[in-house]
Amino acid sequence: MELPNTSCCFPWPRYWFPEGNSNSVFVQSGYLALPPAEDSHYYQALPRQLAELSQIPVLILLGEPGYGKSHALADERKRLEKEHLEDLVIFEDLKTFVPGSEQRLLDSDTFKLVEQGRRLWILLDSFDECTLPAPGDWLISNFINKIKHPERVFVRITCRPSHWPERLEKAFSGRWRSVTESPVASWRLCPLRQDDIRLAANLSQIDAEGFLNTVTERNVEQLAALPVTLRFMLGLFKENRLPKLRTEIFEQGLELLCEDSPERQINGVKSQIPAGDRFRIATKIALGYVLQGCNSVWFGPRVQCPIGLFDAKQVACKEVGQEISDEAVKETLELTGIFARVDGKHFQFASRTFAEFLAAWYIAKSPVPTSQKLKVLLHPDSQRLIPDLHETTAWLAALDIDFRSWLINHEPEAALEADFATLAQADLPALVDGMLRLATEEQRPSYDRQGVYRVHPSALVERMVARGL
Repeated sequence: MELPNTSCCFPWPRYWFPEGNSNSVFVQSGYLALPPAEDSHYYQALPRQLAELSQIPVLILLGEPGYGKSHALADERKRLEKEHLEDLVIFEDLKTFVPGSEQRLLDSDTFKLVEQGRRLWILLDSFDECTLPAPGDWLISNFINKIKHPERVFVRITCRPSHWPERLEKAFSGRWRSVTESPVASWRLCPLRQDDIRLAANLSQIDAEGFLNTVTERNVEQLAALPVTLRFMLGLFKENRLPKLRTEIFEQGLELLCEDSPERQINGVKSQIPAGDRFRIATKIALGYVLQGCNSVWFGPRVQCPIGLFDAKQVACKEVGQEISDEAVKETLELTGIFARVDGKHFQFASRTFAEFLAAWYIAKSPVPTSQKLKVLLHPDSQRLIPDLHETTAWLAALDIDFRSWLINHEPEAALEADFATLAQADLPALVDGMLRLATEEQRPSYDRQGVYRVHPSALVERMVARGL
């Protein structure tokens, strides 16, 4: 079965909302709902498209995993190149950066044209996946401090909210302060609209209203409004086996990607190993990729593997009953939709979220006790969850009941990122108690507002009363 390619091909007009404001009034049943034009003056802030924010010198574009930040930024690049023919446009994926890559941002020929009066747009994707040491400091010293004509340079940079460093925003503000009083603004990507989902379904030859009705019946609107899960949901709906839990949607959707890929369909290449084996190989690649903090995957001579890339041949195994050949690894990389080829020996996960889920799946299926699993997830000194693994641990909490219990009691803010459909009502008191206890002990300066909103207010009030607060 061919999965509908909803991740990048549909002409969705994506909307953003200013960070620090609640967009809840515009989100109805998980979908973005824009007000009628004649009522827009009633609102202090409205969802906007990037084209409407062109006057802002520096835009920090925030979004949770799977929301489509990278595709939205790529669409903005196409718009700028089409509508601003006299302007210069630089688009860079920060997760591919290594020491010395600053030359790609500070090309001398480009900046000579800026000095002559040309306007420059610099679009930087995936700051949160940049593997350079101290990437914020790197950008400040190698890019921000070297901009000579900020009045002619416009920057757009994408990042997950939890990974954005405040010092970087201050550096942008300081360098662009001469241009305008408020040169920097943070906007968060909104979920999809119902009309966007209808468009994806119709173009995928799927009954749009039937799909939306099923989504409503199963109470998974929030997943349908997320591009990365919508793709899976459309494919599973087409087979009449749409699950309810996000974890089940991802597991079955990624299994489908192991059965089909656009590259195999075009080339007519037949698989040599079962789809289930490719899925398990992908989980092993994901585990090493995530735990080693890599930005890409390498499949070539080991001695030539660049720094920051995961050597996929590490997952090959000759142990009886667990054999994995280099050829099986190669087929998993080349013939599944989980990975995208960058060049001959260099691959990337089609979505970082895929890697985080698959790594969590591998850990969850491991027969070792939770205490052993924690050894790869906790910092050896602080014994706290490694920040870069929060999304992976959130998936693990959704897949592993014993780990979920540990997370709720020891790292409740990370539990807020877990799939709430897997949190039983009985889990909520312990989750709220953990949040309140750590806040009282001042071990946590704050909690993510969007995450806290997911806990029903009555649960918070009940536990605060019980604790005498």
